[in-house]
Amino acid sequence: MIAALIGHKLFAPVASFMVAGLLVVIAIMGFTIHGLNAGITKAEDERDVALKDVGRCEANVAGLQAGVAKANAEYDRLSKASADRLATATTALDRARKGRASAEARAARLLSSPPAGIDACARMEAADRSVLEALQ
Repeated sequence: MIAALIGHKLFAPVASFMVAGLLVVIAIMGFTIHGLNAGITKAEDERDVALKDVGRCEANVAGLQAGVAKANAEYDRLSKASADRLATATTALDRARKGRASAEARAARLLSSPPAGIDACARMEAADRSVLEALQ
């Protein structure tokens, strides 16, 4: 049967047409593969650029996180220092108010009892003694 086909007068043109068609299909496949390879190469290059960008972004994020952590630590330190200063100022204000009240009370006692004495000198000595007693 194959011998009859090979001996047929249309075999050569049909075979050459089939070979030409196969060659065209192979050429199209070659161009397609070449185009796909070029697309793959371009995609790989774009991927590499994107990976570098991601690396830079990750480094920037790490830097920003370190900066935020540093700022938070400084904020905490300043908050504590501020609270300490406020506590110190409150204590100092309380002491100053108590000192003022004590000084006003001593001054009121001194003013409430006029110095006794016969003359100005005796009254001055009595006032001096009263002031010294109030200061002790």
